[in-house]
Amino acid sequence: MSKDVALPMVIKLQINNNFSVLRVFVNPSSKVDILYWSAFLKMGLSESMLKPCQAFLKYTFGKGVPVKGYIDLDTTFGKGENTKTIKVRYFVVESAPSFSIFNVVLGWPALKDLNAVRLSWADLTIEYSIGDGKVGVVEADLETAKKCHDMCPHFIM
Repeated sequence: MSKDVALPMVIKLQINNNFSVLRVFVNPSSKVDILYWSAFLKMGLSESMLKPCQAFLKYTFGKGVPVKGYIDLDTTFGKGENTKTIKVRYFVVESAPSFSIFNVVLGWPALKDLNAVRLSWADLTIEYSIGDGKVGVVEADLETAKKCHDMCPHFIM
């Protein structure tokens, strides 16, 4: 892989206080936060926990999927002193083929609620306020980002 290939920002999150979720794609241009159905099921969550939502999420290339419902889950960013937990409203959908490599798409709403003060694609980091003038940092999982790029190179912009 060339050094100048843009990798996706892929992080790891703790969701619902006890599930470590890998392959979380950070996409600030997404207007919603998405939890894919396969990850929802692996987390042991029940469909009865979903709140109804009759919507259709459209992707960049005109294709889209119906929303199964939404669920609000505590989501923890960072480790140790960098830790910050917020409530995220995830819209649960079946995975479209081009997104099947991810478990979650973290969009603008969560980044706003996190109070992200800087997203760096050069460093593949998210910086966010944790109070008292302190800034927490989440670094992308570079190995997973490379694997995601290799699995679906046309997806990365």
